[in-house]
Amino acid sequence: MTSDALDLVALAQYGTRRQATWATKSMLTALEARFHAVVGQLDASERAAQQAQEHFTRAPSLPKSPHIWPSSTKPNCPPPGIARQIAAKHDSATNHTHRAEQSLQLLGRTLELRPAHRVRSTAFGHLGIARTHLAVGELAGAHQETRRALDLFATLGSKRVSDRLGELHDEAAPYATAPEAAALREEIRDAVTATA
Repeated sequence: MTSDALDLVALAQYGTRRQATWATKSMLTALEARFHAVVGQLDASERAAQQAQEHFTRAPSLPKSPHIWPSSTKPNCPPPGIARQIAAKHDSATNHTHRAEQSLQLLGRTLELRPAHRVRSTAFGHLGIARTHLAVGELAGAHQETRRALDLFATLGSKRVSDRLGELHDEAAPYATAPEAAALREEIRDAVTATA
């Protein structure tokens, strides 16, 4: 399925090669980076992530439609933080800490620039940061960001946020004997059960 997604992204890149804006090129290349990371092609993911950032900095302004690039609010906020988070999770070498640091920087910057009224997107941002912390075993950071997402989730009751919380709950299972991870998982269970 992920290989199909990579094929679709490649097709979109080819089909728009003559008329795509820099923002569109950035979005498509960030998706490419993400899917390469999912299948463990970390070098290809890193190349695409760097290219996505280069495209993004060349964009004179963000597209007017939030559906084209929903994760950012203005230029100079590089997009591929999630791709680097996934790469950090799959990287068993010493690079995983560096990839996580890049992810935290990018996701944190995006979160800082996000308008306050975009509550669900803000919850996703905190969950992305929590998952990055978890990818490198930083349980205190993961727990702190999860609490921020849970506070927002309490005001939303969003099914999509609930699904992401469930994914985070499962990803924390290998650390379940650690107090921070046990608390994180329990708080997620309580919150999701309360809104079910």
